Formats: sequence, structure tokens, C-alpha cells
Amino acid sequence: MMHLQVAAYHHAGRSEAALSGIKLTVAPGTLTVVAGGSGSGKSTLAGVLAGYLPGRTGGRLAGSLQLDGRLVEYDGGSEPPVVDLREWSRQVACVPQDARNYLSLVRPTVEEELAFGLENAGTPRQLMQDKVRRSAAMFGLESLLERNPARLSGGQERLVALAAASITGAPILVLDEPLAGLDQAAAGLVKQAVGRLREEGTAVVLLTQQLDALSETAERALLLQDGRAVAEGLDSVRRRAPEAGVIMRTTAPPAWPEDRAAIPRAQGRPHRAPLLSYEDVGYSYPSIGGRPAQGWLPPGFGS
Repeated sequence: MMHLQVAAYHHAGRSEAALSGIKLTVAPGTLTVVAGGSGSGKSTLAGVLAGYLPGRTGGRLAGSLQLDGRLVEYDGGSEPPVVDLREWSRQVACVPQDARNYLSLVRPTVEEELAFGLENAGTPRQLMQDKVRRSAAMFGLESLLERNPARLSGGQERLVALAAASITGAPILVLDEPLAGLDQAAAGLVKQAVGRLREEGTAVVLLTQQLDALSETAERALLLQDGRAVAEGLDSVRRRAPEAGVIMRTTAPPAWPEDRAAIPRAQGRPHRAPLLSYEDVGYSYPSIGGRPAQGWLPPGFGS
């Protein structure tokens, strides 16, 4: 269980508060959605939840954070209590918006990257292997286990980071824009994985700029605007989301991989007369060297 109260948080050298008047309770097995547009303070809040902020950044926090019975109080001064991040990370795993920052990138394969934290924690080898296989299957990474983590695409990096965070067994998982850069299939895997983790008792905090089908399953919801909580509860958050720069995508979730056989195959588009046809069309535009480039488009049509 986590209880957070932020009276005000200021980044180093800033007079305007990045966060103010925020209260948040995170219970086991629940999904908490914190929605907000760009610059609303979501990533700053993620840093506070993860124990990174204020840390030694020079930021100032007035408020309190209670985690697993331990209370840390902040008086807004320039010398805040120092949190033991190693101990804190056993309770809270946080995948930042730039997922690459969560990865060590010192291991030669994805498999070893996933095992990195477990190995450092002294996890027995067989248990470590079992956890890696389970996490890889949960996030669809089986085909990437021998790949070099430094050579992954952005979407693949995000999946590996999410898998690495969930494999730690931390009771609270903080995810900053976890679906960013993912295609529909990968996003479906993440949504399914979040559901499984919640069933196992993991609390998930999702910070996002869009409300989608996953957000609709949240027990708690908060809307941030200019660092302030302007709405609480799914209904209130939905109503005020557009004015806060939050994208509404509350459509039916994609089918999970095991349900794909039930998806009807596309029948193709019916033949229609073209809306536009062209022939003998040329073009001309300046090239980088200042000389015009010219060419001709082949005859064709579009609809």
C-alpha cells in the first residue's frame, strides 16, 4: 500500500510548482490511471512515486510518502530526506517514458538483460530462468531473447523494459506512457500483462496522455492539468479530459493473441469507380543544390 500527499513540488531553481495539491492512494491489485496532457506533471509525479525525486536533484517537496508502513516526510526544504533507491525499488518498479533509461544495456542479450536485476538480487538460477521465460512469454519476447538490447527498436525496448520491471516482483509498478510507440499487437500484450499482474496482486499506476480500453478498467483515476489534480474518478476524468489535452480512445480493446483465431478475416474493399485519375502529370521542385528536379508520374488513379 502506498499513500502520497504532495502539497507542492518545485524543480531546482523554479519558483512555480510543478505539482501541487495531489493525494494518491495505491492499493494491491488495483489499476490507478493518472491522465494528463503534455507538461501536466505526469513524469514528475512518476519520479516522486519511484523515489527519484527530489533525491539529490535540488528539487523541493512539501508533503509525505508512506510505503509499506514506512513514512517519509518532506518539509519543502533544499535538503530532503535521502531515500535508499535500492530498497525503494524492491517496493516500486518504475518504467520511465524513455524506456531505454530503465535498461542497463550492458548485457549482450535480451535474456540476460531480463535476468540482470534477479541476478543482482541473488535469485537462484533455476527460479531466475523460470521467471525470465514467463516474463518473455507474457510480453511476446521469445523471439528476441538472443538479440542485443542495444539494437532493438523503440517499441521493442519498451516491451523489454516493461518485462524487466515486472520480473522484479515489486508490489507496485509505475508505468509512464507504457503504450507509446507500440503497434496494436504489442499494446494488446501489455494490456493483457497488466491484467495478469493485477490478478497476482501487483498494483499498477499508469500515467498516460490518452484514455483507452485499459484505462476503463481502473479502480482509481486522476486528471492532472498544470501540475494540479483537477478531477478524480473515471466519470469526472472522462468529462474533463479533452480540455486537459487528453486523447479519448475508449474503444474496444484488441483481441488477445489467443483469441486471434476468432477474428474474421478481412474481405477486402468492394470495387468502386476511382474518384481521381491522372495522366501526363509532371513535377518540378528545387533540389538541395539549387538545381530543379523534374520527373513524371506514371498514369494511375486513386480512390
